[in-house]
Amino acid sequence: AHKGRVEEMDRWKDPYVKDTEARTLADVLPGADVFLGLSAAGVLKPELLHHMAPKPLILALANPNPEIMPEAARAARPDAMICTGRSDFPNQVNNVLCFPYIFRGALDCGASAINEEMKMAAVRAIAALAREEPSDVAARAYSGETPIFGPEFLIPSPFDPRLILRIAPAVAKAACETGVATRPITDFAAYIDKLNRFVFRSGLVMKPVFSMAKTSSAKRVILLIELAGRRGVTTEAARTMVRTDNTVIAALALKRGDADAMVCGLEGRFERHLRNVTLIIGPRAGIRDRDLSTLSMLISQRGIIFLTDTHVSVDPTAEEIAEMTVLAAEEIQRFGIEPKAALLSHSDFGSRDSPSAVKMRQAAAILARIAPDLQCDGEMHADSALSEQLRQRVYPHSRLKGEANLLVFPNLDSANITLTALRTMMDALHVGPILLGTDSPAHILTPSVTSRGVVNMTALAVVEAAHKAQAIVDLG
Repeated sequence: AHKGRVEEMDRWKDPYVKDTEARTLADVLPGADVFLGLSAAGVLKPELLHHMAPKPLILALANPNPEIMPEAARAARPDAMICTGRSDFPNQVNNVLCFPYIFRGALDCGASAINEEMKMAAVRAIAALAREEPSDVAARAYSGETPIFGPEFLIPSPFDPRLILRIAPAVAKAACETGVATRPITDFAAYIDKLNRFVFRSGLVMKPVFSMAKTSSAKRVILLIELAGRRGVTTEAARTMVRTDNTVIAALALKRGDADAMVCGLEGRFERHLRNVTLIIGPRAGIRDRDLSTLSMLISQRGIIFLTDTHVSVDPTAEEIAEMTVLAAEEIQRFGIEPKAALLSHSDFGSRDSPSAVKMRQAAAILARIAPDLQCDGEMHADSALSEQLRQRVYPHSRLKGEANLLVFPNLDSANITLTALRTMMDALHVGPILLGTDSPAHILTPSVTSRGVVNMTALAVVEAAHKAQAIVDLG
């Protein structure tokens, strides 16, 4: 587009007219910092890139094939920053990065227009997101790789789940500030929390826990990452353990009152961490070492389900099953949920008399005696537990009403297999394992836990510590 050209010109090209002698791409590229192409495949030849300025930005956006393929551009100019319109290359330039979230922010505040300030807010939010610290949330959006800002990561992926959390609030805020919002948002923290639930499915069910954690007096939760360098018990053997085992360090600090809760387990075997927690912290009053158990929560599109014991009790007795059910029910109440327990078996309300069926039947009888207010029944099939209609046909006098939300298993094999199968098949979010029965709040994570999972368990530990402190005050 140059002065004097008349062919193929229109009002859209007129603003770009230049008074120049340059007539070809080869004429204009020398010294250029940026190439922006929306033309045709292959028009930008690799040899032309040698004449561009240092660290050029190449936006080859023709689709389906760009003006130059990224590998060809990289070979010609290793210092180049390269963007295309394709999702199979880094730095995809696509309006899907912003349009859905601009509209979301505009609709949520009732914007009467989408002005330039709102568009700029979206651009700045995208730019800020690209510079954020790496996280597991980002890694899931980038095929397990953790993106770091640089030539290969200038623009977030359109599949990054954090886009809605950054762009929509920024757009809504700009709309409010420029006077086009007919329903101005006054509490942006609450608005972001609402959006957050679309990204983190644990947001809703964890909300009561986070609320209690925030309002609790300050609690000290020891995380393994904070423990490097801690030392300090007297015997030589203990010194050796402290130098080599962070779980021991955390447990000792908790036992001595230097902390209120601990979260461990990101590395190493679950059993080793459990052994140290049991040895140093021990069970709370009235509970034996063998009665420690775990509770796992699965959150899926279908709803929320709790499972016990998924990680500790290999083959619990009827008494131990009753104890773990009571502990699990107490924990579920922290989430603001009424527990409804089903004791599972291959037998359905007395249809079989195998040892495991008899054990679960006996556990149900014990629970009826020690926890009469708990909605609980068994032994039963899993489908009977999850379908009141089916359960009523099999056993109309069941004490369990509605759909069970706590599934109690006869042994570790059945519980853990069910947990991992449901988690995979339902694409469910796992919160836990929550360790039950310890004298002080202590939780052992699994190595696959995400940073969000660590936050969830830390908040839960804070609430448990606050409950323990309040119980001590009440007693005394």
